[in-house]
Amino acid sequence: GGRLALVGREAKLLRGLVVCCEVIVYITAIAYLGVGEPIWGNPNSLGAVIGVVFVPILLWGMIVAESPSQRYRRMAALFISGVLLYVSVSRASMLAAATAVFVLCVTLRMQRLLVKGAFAVALFLAFSAVVDPSHFASFTSSLTSQILYKGKDEEGLLGSRLSPWQETIAVIKERPYFGSGFGTSYMGEFASRGTLSLAPSAGGLYTKEGTNREHGNSYLALAEYVGIIGLIPFGFLLFLTIRMIYRVCLKLRRTNNPYIGAAPLAAVLLAGLVHAFFEDWLFAVGYYLCVFFWTVAFWTCDLISTSETAPVRSSLSVRSPSIAATADVFSNR
Repeated sequence: GGRLALVGREAKLLRGLVVCCEVIVYITAIAYLGVGEPIWGNPNSLGAVIGVVFVPILLWGMIVAESPSQRYRRMAALFISGVLLYVSVSRASMLAAATAVFVLCVTLRMQRLLVKGAFAVALFLAFSAVVDPSHFASFTSSLTSQILYKGKDEEGLLGSRLSPWQETIAVIKERPYFGSGFGTSYMGEFASRGTLSLAPSAGGLYTKEGTNREHGNSYLALAEYVGIIGLIPFGFLLFLTIRMIYRVCLKLRRTNNPYIGAAPLAAVLLAGLVHAFFEDWLFAVGYYLCVFFWTVAFWTCDLISTSETAPVRSSLSVRSPSIAATADVFSNR
């Protein structure tokens, strides 16, 4: 059903998607930095939506901006997204956003943009260290402890993930072929904790909140749910998704054309697949990011097909004749 939003209105939908991301970023910034209202729930959810959705789309929107004012506005929204990403203290989200930014810039041959961004960050940090050395030292200490080690320095870099990974792998080894059932987790010692029945048959799972068990990896969670046999169709689905990302990146690299409409969507898919390696949401069908991710996957499939068969049409002011000759999908007028 989500695919119907794209049919015949590709350019309008993509422009609206960028504007929507801008508006939501400003609302999120006001909520978190202004009034202290966590509208996205826990910090991991904030980091997921910022790193997987907003950063890739806003970066692309900045690249294809039609005027300086529009570019600066989107650049400001992208900067605020970076601030919110830091506020979330989500390493997975930071890695996902960095991967999408790096791949998008490299495939579009915009390595200078990466260098400029790195230089701006280094300049800001150097300036901060000179102006207030004690505050900078406190900042770097907090950065190392809270982001890299999540407050678990003694357990190593992935200390917060090793425990749920090990629990999930143990269940996979116990039920390797058919798993524990889609969306259910084997509870082991937690199946009958207290007076409340937490048995999977009763719909009860376990986490720190007492309602579910964290897996720390969407792919491991899926392997626990459906087993090796059940992984076959899901594995094929992931293969097709990765193949679409590769095809879009290859086309961007060959044409050097940022106006291909599938570009930001492929960046979102790439960021999502990376982020899912550290969080459980990729196959959580009731989670908004899961719904958006797979809708974007179908949009990408449709845009790839359109870009290969539809005539070249673009209403954008493009300086480069080579780009104008290959610009497709972004505008349907």
